Amino acid sequence: MFFTIQLGAYDLMGFYLTLFIFMLINFFEIKSFKSAIDDVKLKIKSILIFSIRNREQEKKVTSFHKNSSKKENKKGVFTFWIIMAIAIIMIVSRYILYQYDSYLFTSRWAADLEKVKSFSDQKWFPQDLTMSGGFALINIYSKLTGISPEMALQSFGFVQAFLSVFILFWFIGKITKSQIVAPTFTTLLFAVSPLVIPISHNAITQQNPVFLAMFLALVIMILAVKPKLLSTNLKRYITFVIVILLAIGLIDLFTLLILLPPFLILAFFFYDAKYYKYYYLTFGAYLLAVIIVFSLYGSMAYYRGLSFEGFIMSNLLTSNVYTYLPSHILPFTELLQVYLYLSFLNIFLVIISVLIKRDVKFWKNALLFNFYFVIILLLKSLNIFWIDQDLLNLALVLYVPIVLGITVGLIYTLIVNIFKYNIRFKKSKYGFGISIIFIVVVVIFMFFGDKIFFKQSDHPSNKHSKTVLEAYHKIGKDYLPFSYSVVNNYQSNIISKGMHFAITYDYFMNKYLQKDSIYFGHLEDKKFFKENPNALLSKSVFVFIHDTDKISDNESQFRRDMSAVYKTLDILKQRGRKIELIIENETLKVYEIINQPDESKIEEIIF
Repeated sequence: MFFTIQLGAYDLMGFYLTLFIFMLINFFEIKSFKSAIDDVKLKIKSILIFSIRNREQEKKVTSFHKNSSKKENKKGVFTFWIIMAIAIIMIVSRYILYQYDSYLFTSRWAADLEKVKSFSDQKWFPQDLTMSGGFALINIYSKLTGISPEMALQSFGFVQAFLSVFILFWFIGKITKSQIVAPTFTTLLFAVSPLVIPISHNAITQQNPVFLAMFLALVIMILAVKPKLLSTNLKRYITFVIVILLAIGLIDLFTLLILLPPFLILAFFFYDAKYYKYYYLTFGAYLLAVIIVFSLYGSMAYYRGLSFEGFIMSNLLTSNVYTYLPSHILPFTELLQVYLYLSFLNIFLVIISVLIKRDVKFWKNALLFNFYFVIILLLKSLNIFWIDQDLLNLALVLYVPIVLGITVGLIYTLIVNIFKYNIRFKKSKYGFGISIIFIVVVVIFMFFGDKIFFKQSDHPSNKHSKTVLEAYHKIGKDYLPFSYSVVNNYQSNIISKGMHFAITYDYFMNKYLQKDSIYFGHLEDKKFFKENPNALLSKSVFVFIHDTDKISDNESQFRRDMSAVYKTLDILKQRGRKIELIIENETLKVYEIINQPDESKIEEIIF
């Protein structure tokens, strides 16, 4: 996507074409442009040989379950449904917290929406040169799903949460000996534990590039210590790692420069000697990714007359993320101490596990992550001025459940080893049973916990903001782009970009009546409108009326005296203009001024 935007060729069809080309390259295992034809021939030949051989042996070509036992298949099905149940819980928990969101229609939301829309104008680098890869993904998500950019921005947090389940489940399964219990506990904790992790509930839907980059960083962390999970082909391995590291850098510089280096340095001491070449390749790929990102943004900073140091600091320090923790069960400083003690407990449990089982390799990756977590806590305690404390808090939102998941995995494995004469044979059965218990407990917590721990006074409602966004979505879905105008406050004007015309309340109250008189006074005079195109009115004009008495305190941007707006509408009615109430609920009314009937609404134009 980055390169297509630089070429001015980014659109949905171009994205599909690029994706299709990469899929073909991967499927045919094309190594270079010169050998492309030979690689394709070799792949086709191998497929034909494989098909003939399987036909001779009376096996289905597409069957890949035959070699696995029924027991393994059953285990896979149970695991799949557990993951899906956790994913649903993740979405529901975010929806519960969504009622406390204060991100929608704020200045930050407007700035983020502008970044999302800028990609459709073939612009990657924002004016402040902050990393924008996360917003690029939202733009792609908007195009793939067909929803508006503002709805994509608002709902992307749910998509991000859904995908995080799979990454966390996979990550914990790889660094612990537990394949079910620890991954289930970790993902459930990440889903519904705002009481023990430092997350601000009233910004739950805000798009956080740190989260996106950290999920990719988890993949790099696993590949750094288990390189053969990806490929035994060094060329393919290094290519894949460079792509992921570049994606991390383009999404969030804080993750690339602050969060990843401590892990990569520590990993050196935990590597198997036979895999050190992979370590050096990974570290070299990291340095190359940093150089590429610095070169791209450094060149743009120089072109715009900005300092390189300013570019770095603007991405390492941000005012867009803040930590407000009124609902935690302990003061934040005490929670940090608890996290530190948990890390030490895990280290102690690893030592005990090694003494009992005498198998270091199973737990060395868990030990590595705990040492890494201690370093992150140390960085937080040092209060280094160029390391944003709130961004570190966001990192802890992901890292704390992982550390707790490691604790659960260690304890469960210790119990299994101690009572292995009875449990070992039924280990997976016990694991699934414990996971189901975890899920049931979390579901109960979801329905009752928010009423116990959250107070409405501490978290004002954003009901009206959601109503306004839904109204925009309905209008955008039913009416042709740029065939209508919307009268609303200036904070909502960013929604109009690429969709419709925007009119402020001041313009509507002071100048619209005059423009209406001119327009309808020359309605049949086409020559006049050719000479005075500014005199044209939109085919429809939608006027948003907010009930200021019923709007919560944190939605003050919608509060204003609507009496003059009603007066303007009354005058238009007296002039014979057709005005219809198309949306009405507790806090919002939307009137449509129809200047040209059957010319704007898609349904009326077609039928």
